[in-house]
Amino acid sequence: AYNFVLMGLALSKAFRLPLVYDRTVAPDAQVSERGTTTGTFSSRRLEQEYRCMKESHAIVISANSEARWADYGIEREKIFCIPHIAEGKTMTDIERDRYLNEISAAYLEAYEYARRSVQQTESMSETSSGK
Repeated sequence: AYNFVLMGLALSKAFRLPLVYDRTVAPDAQVSERGTTTGTFSSRRLEQEYRCMKESHAIVISANSEARWADYGIEREKIFCIPHIAEGKTMTDIERDRYLNEISAAYLEAYEYARRSVQQTESMSETSSGK
């Protein structure tokens, strides 16, 4: 999945677009606080994925892993959580609709944060360049 994020980061930088990283699984135990891992291929991939997360404007994650990602150095203000649902849980139509609305709201909130982040960056660069 991080291959798409690498492309997304490049496009985001080139066209000044907001990028929301969707990482709705728990952080891998191999990544350290500084984002470094051991020398295996999978650990190198984890390092790249971690870098992508740090460079994204916002990140959407599972509710259960918020504190762990923040412990890895991802800024808390750019972490947005989707609610966790127990595996195999049966929902009524109303519960399912409420759950889907909560997920949609989390993604919309993350996108709005990312959009504001891009706007702030552009404003700061215009101010520093004297435009």
